[in-house]
Amino acid sequence: VATALETLVSRIEDANLRTKLEVLCKHIAADLGPQATDPLSGVYNPARLLRFLHQSEMDVDDARAQVVLNFNAREEFAMDAKRERVVTEDLTYSSLPRMEEYRKYQPGLNFVGLGKDGRTISYEHFGRECDVDGLKRAFSVEEHVEGRSHHNCQGRDRKSTRLNSSHA
Repeated sequence: VATALETLVSRIEDANLRTKLEVLCKHIAADLGPQATDPLSGVYNPARLLRFLHQSEMDVDDARAQVVLNFNAREEFAMDAKRERVVTEDLTYSSLPRMEEYRKYQPGLNFVGLGKDGRTISYEHFGRECDVDGLKRAFSVEEHVEGRSHHNCQGRDRKSTRLNSSHA
């Protein structure tokens, strides 16, 4: 039985969009290897590549460049190792390095509810409650990136959907 993720590309009714996604998938498979675009286990599966394509205003070359940049950043910041640590050690917000201190400056609701598909809906608030000046004083850019990468792995590995708010 095929899953919706496995049949995503064939279910896209817009022929132009479907073609662009197929082309992007082929490019990324050639650039990063076929495991990267595997519908079930690939970091850059078709659903994720569709997001890159939309963010790039349907420009396949731009989307391809964005994916490669994202891949390089994942390597540079060791995201897969962080993800593995979060999953295997079952880390929580209070056990991630400096996360409690970080949340003092950027509060968020770490559990809002469940979506119809069973995913956790979480809400990150970047508005009035976010103390950007305090955050800059307390954390270097490197520490912020390191902390956010642990935080982001923690949420995604629990089948979460993250909603962002940036109204100040």
